[in-house]
Amino acid sequence: MFDSRNSAQGWPGSGRHSKADPPAWLELFCVFSPLPLALAFAMCAVQTWQHVAQIKEGHAAKQHERVIMVVALPAIYGVMALNGLSQTWLALNLQSSDEHAAEVARQRMETCFHVGDLYEAWVLYQFGKLTVELVRTSLAKLVTSAKTAEQRGVAQGLLAAHVAVEAQMWLGTWMFVVVCVLQAGWACWMITFAASESHAALANTNAQFDAAGVVASMAAIYNVHTVERTFNAYLADYSPFLKFISVKILVSIAFFQRGFFMFLKAFQQTLPSVLGRVLPSMPLLRGIIALSDIQFEAFYDALIMYQVFIIAALHSCAWSSKEKWYGEYDNHTMEPTETLTYGIFSPAPRARQSS
Repeated sequence: MFDSRNSAQGWPGSGRHSKADPPAWLELFCVFSPLPLALAFAMCAVQTWQHVAQIKEGHAAKQHERVIMVVALPAIYGVMALNGLSQTWLALNLQSSDEHAAEVARQRMETCFHVGDLYEAWVLYQFGKLTVELVRTSLAKLVTSAKTAEQRGVAQGLLAAHVAVEAQMWLGTWMFVVVCVLQAGWACWMITFAASESHAALANTNAQFDAAGVVASMAAIYNVHTVERTFNAYLADYSPFLKFISVKILVSIAFFQRGFFMFLKAFQQTLPSVLGRVLPSMPLLRGIIALSDIQFEAFYDALIMYQVFIIAALHSCAWSSKEKWYGEYDNHTMEPTETLTYGIFSPAPRARQSS
């Protein structure tokens, strides 16, 4: 979290903002933030319906279902950010009259993001399943279509390498999932059942979970990048560039983005007096660094809602419902147990015989 000592004093010439008086630009930034969230909702709804239409037709139902979980992330994470913003603004209004109630509201805001991070970890798992299954299917086709023993040996070697790379990817993914599950579970337990006197312990555990989350998210991003780099030649129909970019952005939001602003604050405090005027002279960074702790939380909540709009637009391009790679699964015999979507969107289609 930001240290509020310098922000309470304000930068030279920047104007001093009291704890109960957020700057005008911050109020406008927060007031208009639900608009991009609404647009992101609309894009997610349209894209979800396109994939549901493919499920109803019996085309690669399990894969389309997993993609629906991915494209829903901007809407779900944005809702968590909106809920967090409402709690942060409540804390802003209460901090001068009831500090305890303001701190509780702030902890609820953090819990909202922990729940959003939990769904983000689930989406990372689903993305990993989609990717490794497609690579495995492509390599298995190479083995069966090989015309010579040499070609068959090369294909089998690639399959063996795929097993090793897949195991490495799941290591980083499961580290990220476990950290998010533990952090969200602990935060929900403390907010819901713990006595108010013990809420102070939540801040200490959050700091420890954040440190573990940084390590886990770095491992997850690196492992996803390894899969992309190693098997890029076998993911041509998957259009991997935008998909992997969107996943890396999503994972970085969970733990890296807030840390970047914290680094700027700490970096500013350690600079000599002459160099210390550099960051405050930058108009955008000047306003952000000068915010108090709770004002920064309001800014961060609203910033997430603008970002989920960008991610939803990226998903609209990256996760088309009619890409060629879905055809890899259309010739497989379908069983009712292949997807959880049956019974939610439509009855299970009849099993088809492989041609």
